[in-house]
Amino acid sequence: MKKIIIKLILFVCKNLRIGFYNFISDHNIQAIKNQPVLAKGSGVIEMAKSVKLGVEKSPGFFSSYIYIEARKVTSQIIVGENTHINNNCSIISDGCKIKIGQNCLFGLNTQIIDSDFHDLKPQRRFGGGNVLMSDITIENNVFVGNNVSILKGVTIGENSVIANGSIVSNSIPNNVIAAGVPAKVLRSI
Repeated sequence: MKKIIIKLILFVCKNLRIGFYNFISDHNIQAIKNQPVLAKGSGVIEMAKSVKLGVEKSPGFFSSYIYIEARKVTSQIIVGENTHINNNCSIISDGCKIKIGQNCLFGLNTQIIDSDFHDLKPQRRFGGGNVLMSDITIENNVFVGNNVSILKGVTIGENSVIANGSIVSNSIPNNVIAAGVPAKVLRSI
């Protein structure tokens, strides 16, 4: 009986959190939500209905949320069929296009950003300046491990694997395993 009550309480808490984040979001994400998703910005966010957001049996399930922001009207975030995004991930487009293919897996704490967000020169960091940004493409069947950052201008090729803790700052070809800071190809698969 105790297990049934606990499962019921967890179900109610999970759905209340998801409902609250739906209410404060700028976009109505039509996907399978297992964790709260905060979707902000004036750009386009498109997700296939079969996309799964959040994993119940993974760290951060009750203490974090997924953040998706299409910051400007020119921003586009497009996620293909059957892609799974784990807890506490963030995807931010500052004006470019982030395209994620079908059947991709993203580990815990993944960060995908298409911009530096600030000028790199110290005297112009807070006053606009020259902000570098570029599209990101993640092709079909890509597996991204935990704690990975994917930066502006990158294409990750079909069927490739990005190891835990990597920072992807250069494009990765199809059918390889890449790892490191910055991520480099280790071998073909």
